[in-house]
Amino acid sequence: FPTTPYRLIIIGDVHGCLDELLAVLSLSKFPVPEGYEFVGKLKNIPSQTNIAPSNEIATKTYSILDGDDVEENESTTTLGKRKTDEANSYLESERKQSNILVVLGDLVNKGPFSAEVIQFLRKLQIYHEEENLRHSDDNEKHFVFCIRGNHDESAIKWGLETVKDIPPAYNYVNQLSREELEWLKELPYSITIPKLNLLFVHAGILPGCPLEEQTYYDLCCIRDVMKDSTSTENNKWRSVPPGTEGSVEWASVYGMEDGGSNSAVYPHIYFGHDAKRGLQFHPHATGLDTGCCYGRKLSAMILPSRELIQVQAKKMYSEPTNS
Repeated sequence: FPTTPYRLIIIGDVHGCLDELLAVLSLSKFPVPEGYEFVGKLKNIPSQTNIAPSNEIATKTYSILDGDDVEENESTTTLGKRKTDEANSYLESERKQSNILVVLGDLVNKGPFSAEVIQFLRKLQIYHEEENLRHSDDNEKHFVFCIRGNHDESAIKWGLETVKDIPPAYNYVNQLSREELEWLKELPYSITIPKLNLLFVHAGILPGCPLEEQTYYDLCCIRDVMKDSTSTENNKWRSVPPGTEGSVEWASVYGMEDGGSNSAVYPHIYFGHDAKRGLQFHPHATGLDTGCCYGRKLSAMILPSRELIQVQAKKMYSEPTNS
């Protein structure tokens, strides 16, 4: 793990929204290979992040403007393709600090560019692995990590299994090479950074259960929990479908066994998966799925500055469901 200075950029569910992903990376100044820069105009729009104390998190929200004839003003940001010498200079300047990118899973489905998102993130990871080998200073390296989500799990199934009738929603797997599908299959269900006391998962964890005992459902699908009435332990929880009477979101009770006072015992968890609830700020957990594929926003949290960058979806790519 790099020593200071470093930045940690955590991005919520992408769901095939490539344009919005490229815009978030450009706004957060995460270096990308030449030719993969976001090209276009962004407008700074009012943020509606009332759930977080304004003195704790600085929020910037942008919308993507279509067309070349958009009038530019003080609220407009233009991002374009850099020339080769500009790109090299930009990358070298960005290497004065390390950047760690973590994407919280569900890279695919519902948005228009599922295959392209996989191909881009794989290329981005390989690119920085190769660039890091060229730089001996640990403080000038960039890292790319992606979590496996439940939709990624389904894509792996349809892409790697020998089946004749692939559901239309998964036709994009035919655009992926075997190497790209294997890359997706190798993504972890969780990532921990002990030095920062952080844990990254797609959906969450079952409170009170050690990480090594969490199930696939816990890590990739959990949303709500309730007290386990069959257990003799006071703080024993079980996962239940959202909306079950008496249930609560798992993140609201995680780490609260002792009133939430002993934060060092509980890693702070960053998670996605729960677009219906949107941004979630709990004492020991932060949710970043803000429903970009449903026409809402793609969100990125930047640490340690605690800056929240959001890009409004270009359109509603998928109708939201009740689940």
